[in-house]
Amino acid sequence: MVEGAYALLVFILATGILLTPPAIGMANNGDFERIMYQPEVGLAFNTTDPHLRYFNWVNRYFAVVGGGDARYPSSLALLLQPAIAVSQWLYGRPLFDLSVLAVFYTALLAVAAFFTLGALRRVLPPWATVFAALAGIVVYCDVAYLAYCRSLYSEAVSFVSFMFLLAFILVLLTRPVPRIWGLVAFGAAAVAFGTAKLQMAPLALVLGVFAVRLAHLRRDRLWRVASVLCAVVVVGASAACYTLTPRAFAYTNLYHSVFDGILVNPATRAQDLRALHLDPKLAVLAGTTYFDRHPIDVRGREFRERFYRKIGWTQIAGFYLTHPSRFIEAMQQSHRDALAMRPPYLGNYERSSGMPAKTLTHRFSVWSDTKRDWFPSSVWVLGGYWLVYGAVAVRGLRVHGFKSVDGLDSGPRLAEFALWVGTLAVIQFPIPYLAEGRNELIKHLFTYDLLWDTTLLISGTWAIAKIESAIRLRKRQRVIVSETTAG
Repeated sequence: MVEGAYALLVFILATGILLTPPAIGMANNGDFERIMYQPEVGLAFNTTDPHLRYFNWVNRYFAVVGGGDARYPSSLALLLQPAIAVSQWLYGRPLFDLSVLAVFYTALLAVAAFFTLGALRRVLPPWATVFAALAGIVVYCDVAYLAYCRSLYSEAVSFVSFMFLLAFILVLLTRPVPRIWGLVAFGAAAVAFGTAKLQMAPLALVLGVFAVRLAHLRRDRLWRVASVLCAVVVVGASAACYTLTPRAFAYTNLYHSVFDGILVNPATRAQDLRALHLDPKLAVLAGTTYFDRHPIDVRGREFRERFYRKIGWTQIAGFYLTHPSRFIEAMQQSHRDALAMRPPYLGNYERSSGMPAKTLTHRFSVWSDTKRDWFPSSVWVLGGYWLVYGAVAVRGLRVHGFKSVDGLDSGPRLAEFALWVGTLAVIQFPIPYLAEGRNELIKHLFTYDLLWDTTLLISGTWAIAKIESAIRLRKRQRVIVSETTAG
């Protein structure tokens, strides 16, 4: 009943934050079309006015027009299909209401919360459990995360699937004998997370390794074969999505990585282009995005020969490896944008609300506001945090703070779980800037923020558990002393 009440609270709170009038969400920056035009989705805007379609306000209603011809593989398309079907049933016509998808997301978040709290109650002392439950609501129900749930951005799928990953990993690690259904659920969540968008591909490899580690939780052959098969499916699905993504997206990312990333310093642009073995005359494109107007035709054959034939991710990585100071500058910019959390150019309200264009809501934004205003903005402080976090996790999170769980001696423990989350965060941190430079960096750091915030929750829960354990130990010692004295 405790888990059920907690899940209900999460559902009511999250749904209320999104749908209490005036309802909130995230305006479209142009990414909606990637999903709308999928053959299995087939949505269209109800307006042709670009002022209404992009950046300024949330679009709530979409026409259902049948399959399109775009190819952008994402797990979001699979979730959209039942939401579209329910919406059409509710309205009795081919109309999709974005609020239906929002309720789908909040219901899934509630289910993930149910399993997560159940697992935490098995291993945490009471007050640490209370802290984790309440802090989880403050962090994960923050509008910086929830607003994406009323949009067609794949960040929302990343968010919800990651919540299920946390839930089912904890379920597997905290049961004396983990069950096959938990492994299957973990695999499904990992596939959804790894195929949500392109930048998840490196993380899918880490999830695959973790799935293999799960094979040590049980000694029977069926479990071990299932764990290895789970790893193959997770990595294979992510690799397939990456392979099937149109080359045009890779071209766009490469353009931003160079012209809105590496070439941000005007004093070194010509030198940087030579280091990349590119024509220094291309410096005229520095600071632009692929979608701007350019003095050079960036979509023509000549530019393809001058730029795309000579540049790739190997050259990008090589540049930062040979220019470490530039890498540190890039990571400093990334850290500042990660603290911001909320893109200021994407409005949260519908036009019917009467709010001005690009207005951001402050509804349930305590966590995101605190990070923006109070967290240290130095990347060196962040690096120190990761070193301390890793050292503590290696030493063992559950030594004093968590109750021991029988039957897990040969498998990954909660310390390894903490390391897994930290590893995902450290890997994800440089990817947005290296892949797309400053272009929409705040939005592209969404997954990193999610992982980083989870490590902060783990750290806080560990500290509370340690304190609670120390207090209990001291009380027991006093009882023993008093009994000995009385004897």
